[in-house]
Amino acid sequence: MVLSKHNLVWAVFNMGKVHYHNRMFVDAVKAFSSLIGENDMYIQAYDWLARTLEAMGDTKSAQKTLEAAVSKSPRAIFRQRALGNVAFGNKDYDTAEGAFKRAVHIGKTSLFKDPADYIRLAKVYIKKEDHGKALDLIDEARADFIDNDEVLLQATLTETYLCRHKPI
Repeated sequence: MVLSKHNLVWAVFNMGKVHYHNRMFVDAVKAFSSLIGENDMYIQAYDWLARTLEAMGDTKSAQKTLEAAVSKSPRAIFRQRALGNVAFGNKDYDTAEGAFKRAVHIGKTSLFKDPADYIRLAKVYIKKEDHGKALDLIDEARADFIDNDEVLLQATLTETYLCRHKPI
């Protein structure tokens, strides 16, 4: 009703989210794209557009959308993670490496520091066959999350995988 009378940014944004949650992805894409078209600094619209595109199976476009958002707001750790995950799924290991590196770096001084960023980055290094960097990152994760049993398990599993698949 509000949108029929006024084109309010908050209303368009929230309608896009409603469309997303109702799996009306085409309508969600239209809403978020229109917001970006009107104001290319509305960074949350990029996040939701990427999420919608990914739900539609268009991971390449989702990655491009996140890359645009990261170029405008590079210090957002959640956005870096999202870009890393999408890029890894797209087998774009260079982009995934950069995004996860930034997530790890930003996380060093953030409440949102997450050991998964270290493990994901190590997996990128494994895919790029840079086992030395992967092992270094595993050691760093162990040191930064010394009391976290889950990290120790993931680090050990990743290290075991590396040892088993390391070229002789």
